[in-house]
Amino acid sequence: MHGQPIGYRLFISGIMKTYLHRISLTLKRDLACFWRHIIIFITCLFLILTVGDILIASSQAGKSTMHISESIMVFNIITLMIAASILPSTAFRDLGSQGTCHLFLMLPATSLEKFLSRWLLFIPGTVLICYLTAFASALASAALSILMQDVGKSVFMTYLTHLLHPTFLTTIFFIQSVFLLGSSLWPRFSWPKTFVMTILLATLCIIIMIMTFRHLGFTENTLLLPFGKKIGGKIIMWAITFINYILCCMRVKETDLTNHP
Repeated sequence: MHGQPIGYRLFISGIMKTYLHRISLTLKRDLACFWRHIIIFITCLFLILTVGDILIASSQAGKSTMHISESIMVFNIITLMIAASILPSTAFRDLGSQGTCHLFLMLPATSLEKFLSRWLLFIPGTVLICYLTAFASALASAALSILMQDVGKSVFMTYLTHLLHPTFLTTIFFIQSVFLLGSSLWPRFSWPKTFVMTILLATLCIIIMIMTFRHLGFTENTLLLPFGKKIGGKIIMWAITFINYILCCMRVKETDLTNHP
């Protein structure tokens, strides 16, 4: 009687170990394929943040520390939001050509495992890369500012705490999910295509919703009420984020099924 539960747990444990092992192997293979692009991304992001911070601090040297810190915070947050979408937009670029697509389809892994590998590398992986690069850039900017005797190092470090704010994290994961899905739909030139289609789709949805609410006798304030509340807005954004993940996984599976020999 006691042997069955133990045997069942061992069976489930063995399956999970095998599953995680295959995902780890797929992740290593993906990292070996994309490491050059990741290094270029880190270098460019570091230079943009550092040079931008120094230029902002130098151009506003006569103003208050709070004003300089706010200017640097706005520049860095906007830059990081844009940067966080770049790597996910390349997640499935190998589906864009027949040769690389064939190699992707021939991987000894299921469609879900392939998706999870790319998700780990390009979603939480990109967030971690952006955070570490922003921290390194803040340290470099502070060191250069001290050498130039321009402004205090605190103006470059204060914005880092805002990167851990739940609203910022929600927005980052939402943006990434859109471009990850776009990468599976349009592997070639994914970023501009996804950006244009997102703007067009969002505009169309807003117009349809406004017309529907007006027809039902509601005002625009009623339509915007869920977005005006922090909790409601976050729930909607996380719901769309997970829907994008599911659609992306389904797209990878569809590609695997339709093109697999």
